[in-house]
Amino acid sequence: MLLYDYYYSYIYQSLVGQWYQPEKTLLSISYERPDLQVLRLRQVQFIHSDKLLQDTFIHFNHFQKLELNHVNINDSLLTSILLNNNQTLTKLKINHCISLFMNEWHPTSQYQFNEINGNDEHDSSHRYTTTGIEIDGVGTSYLLNDIEKMEFKPRNVIQFPQLTYLDFKGCHNLSNGFICVMLEKSPSLRHLRLHNIMDVDQQPFEKILSHCPHLISLSISQCHSITDDALVDFLKKKNENSS
Repeated sequence: MLLYDYYYSYIYQSLVGQWYQPEKTLLSISYERPDLQVLRLRQVQFIHSDKLLQDTFIHFNHFQKLELNHVNINDSLLTSILLNNNQTLTKLKINHCISLFMNEWHPTSQYQFNEINGNDEHDSSHRYTTTGIEIDGVGTSYLLNDIEKMEFKPRNVIQFPQLTYLDFKGCHNLSNGFICVMLEKSPSLRHLRLHNIMDVDQQPFEKILSHCPHLISLSISQCHSITDDALVDFLKKKNENSS
């Protein structure tokens, strides 16, 4: 069953439930409204190839708010969305998407891209180096080799300058490294929710202290790798930084 919300349909789209070929519905929307600013998907299960989804989301580069709840997206698709909308996102809410791991994301001091020359996407004679993030693994090769299509400028540092709300509740398998990268690159972050994520430990606390000076709300229930001592130490340092 599909519930379709026409409210502010030019900038806002909310799709709830399961229906036939949801990928093609989104593909049609992406052609009609590439400037869509708000997308909410709840209980949507994609059944077709990743290529169709990549072709769909590559058109969206104006997302301000993205909410995915019980949606079976994978690492490659979320990476594509983030890289294509990093400058505009203000709210990212990914809940109960248990197929996400994001193990290819690591904090790093340098990020190298191949410069695309004609059709030779494997030519490594020209490289850009910049402070940013490192993404490796076969699952993201499409992204790194399609920079021009994504309108991504290799010389720019990957940042989420407007992101104020970050919520990964129920994404059990999400990697600690990915969360740390998001915190490093979100200087305006004010609200963070990490519920029931197995890999989360004290490292995000360190990133908050050094990169998220405006954070006012933190929720970390059922993150069993976080010790009481680490939490107390974080709260103490946070209070010292605020005084």
